Amino acid sequence: MKWGKDDVILNCFLNAGHLPVHPNSADPMCIPWNYDEILSVLHAHTSIVCFIAGHDHDGGYYLDDHGIHHLTFEGVIETSPESHAFGTIYVCEDRMILKGRGRISDRVLHYRKT
Repeated sequence: MKWGKDDVILNCFLNAGHLPVHPNSADPMCIPWNYDEILSVLHAHTSIVCFIAGHDHDGGYYLDDHGIHHLTFEGVIETSPESHAFGTIYVCEDRMILKGRGRISDRVLHYRKT
């Protein structure tokens, strides 16, 4: 896969994909082999503040050196029938608020100061 500047919508602040793209946000076995190329594209755009992924059913979180939140949601497939694994994200002027249910924890994701 070839990544370039034209592959990212410049006004977007939230990106999502099935695979996590930061090695500290999930089990390293779940990260794509070209994650460094993907991170390079994301880091080139100061408007991107969060990358949401799945795939690693245990979930994970990491705030990288560029201020991008890498949030990997826990898998519903690993959730007991009596519980839940979902959340709602509220977008505010200076942060996003995740209100989790069941396995998903509440989080406040502050935007980086530019």
